[in-house]
Amino acid sequence: MFRALCVSLICVFFAMLVLAQKDAKVAPNEVIVKFRKGTDPATIKEILSKEDIDHVKDVGGDGAMLVHSRTKDTQTLLRDLKPNSAVEYVEPNAIRHTAD
Repeated sequence: MFRALCVSLICVFFAMLVLAQKDAKVAPNEVIVKFRKGTDPATIKEILSKEDIDHVKDVGGDGAMLVHSRTKDTQTLLRDLKPNSAVEYVEPNAIRHTAD
């Protein structure tokens, strides 16, 4: 009985998490991207120039960067950057609000 209750609670938690992410707003034309360790800075610059990036900011302290494109929307950036073998991960820049 206890095990079934725990499993149910975990399922509810993950369902709430998925719904919260689905409704999360994202900053327009922005993604957070991290390149694989050892990626040459010239390669990173070339990749970002293809995405028409006009602003780069280091975030998180682990090498991730917040990047903004002049012309490409968030979904296009995700689609273009994700398959690149130099990219470790790329995700939308979700806008989060703290409770007052």
